[in-house]
Amino acid sequence: MHSVIVTGGAGGIGSAICRLLAERGYAVAAWDREPADGLTEKLAADDLQLTAYRVDVTDRGQIDDAVAAVERDLGPVWGLVNCAGIAPELPFTATDEALMDRVYAVNVRGPFSCIKAVAPLMTQRGGGRVVNVTSTSATLGFAMLSAYDASKAALAQLTRTLAVELGHVGIRVNAVAPGTILTELSVDWLERGRVAAHEADRIPAGRFGQPEDIAKAVAFLLDGDNEWITGATLTVDGGHTITGLPFFEELRG
Repeated sequence: MHSVIVTGGAGGIGSAICRLLAERGYAVAAWDREPADGLTEKLAADDLQLTAYRVDVTDRGQIDDAVAAVERDLGPVWGLVNCAGIAPELPFTATDEALMDRVYAVNVRGPFSCIKAVAPLMTQRGGGRVVNVTSTSATLGFAMLSAYDASKAALAQLTRTLAVELGHVGIRVNAVAPGTILTELSVDWLERGRVAAHEADRIPAGRFGQPEDIAKAVAFLLDGDNEWITGATLTVDGGHTITGLPFFEELRG
């Protein structure tokens, strides 16, 4: 059985990824600094193989120890999903170097270190899959998120570069870029003034995303049959980033 590590596994998107991958037969290791209480037990009730590990992705020692534990408990690591991330919301003028360093430590160096830890093992076995969860923020500019936007752009570029370097050993490295996904954090943001109406107008698919929408994209890229997809970013945003003027009723003839 293939085992897959999902960082940020206790979060809204991360937990949806864990559940779907477990339903599809993977042995899932949910990594998080503070795993959700009862996460393992809840999924075990559905006969799904999921184990939670307490891991801080900014600590390389913890990463190495956790990889060894996953290999011991669940079997050889086939996939890594880098979903852990932080998004402090502050104006640029209030964002100092310490905060920028913290965001990069989690959002960029964390995935970098996790990939460094598993790539040699995947190489020995003839390949594997890495999926980095970036964001449409990697290509769009969102006010109050300068550190987060910059970090996701860096992760998107890391995805492309590692796809080139690791492709010859059978490791496929791709990314999923979520748009507006309904989680506890985004609901708070959408409730501010006209934000929700503005966002809704710009989504041709007609709704905000659900964590399960991202989980399905991740599962697609992890599939062993996807031998010829690497270095790609799959944007999952309902069409938000391709919309110029929203297709208002008065424009439909």
